[in-house]
Formats: sequence, C-alpha cells, structure tokens
Amino acid sequence: MTESARGRLEERVEEDGRAWADAVRVLLQSEGRAAAGGWPGTISEARVRVEGVMQSGTKATPDERNRLARVLYHAARSFWLVHREAANEPDE
Repeated sequence: MTESARGRLEERVEEDGRAWADAVRVLLQSEGRAAAGGWPGTISEARVRVEGVMQSGTKATPDERNRLARVLYHAARSFWLVHREAANEPDE
C-alpha cells in the first residue's frame, strides 16, 4: 500500500471512529440513557469496523489492520470523551 493510500485509509478509519462514537451516543440518548462515563466500545469491535472501512481488494498486513483498529478506537474514544454527558448523580 502506498503512503498516499495509507493516509487516505487512515483518514477514513478516523472518520468512522468518530461516527461510531456519535452513533452510540445517539442510540443511548434515544433509549433515555446518558451517554456518560468511559467509552463503551472495544478494540474487537474496532477491528470489525476496520474491515468494513477497507475497500475490497485493499491489501493490508495483520499488523497494519491492528494499527488501523487502534487508530479507529482512539478516534472513537477521543470523540466520546469530548461529547459525553455528565453522569446522573443521585441527589443526596
């Protein structure tokens, strides 16, 4: 994979990570739950999402795929931490 192709793929992976976190936030809110606390996603889920982002025929080594999963997970987690809600604390 060329550096240019790698850079474009990494951008798509980061975008998907942010979209993933936003979708989880919206889902929780639609269920009447607060999108609070730590990021609920997992690196295993990020690996699956990377496969969805990669175009068919894209050749990447297992190490590259793992690195992209970490990039996606980090983008999702960062987005989540910026946009999460305050946890509902019980009144004392």
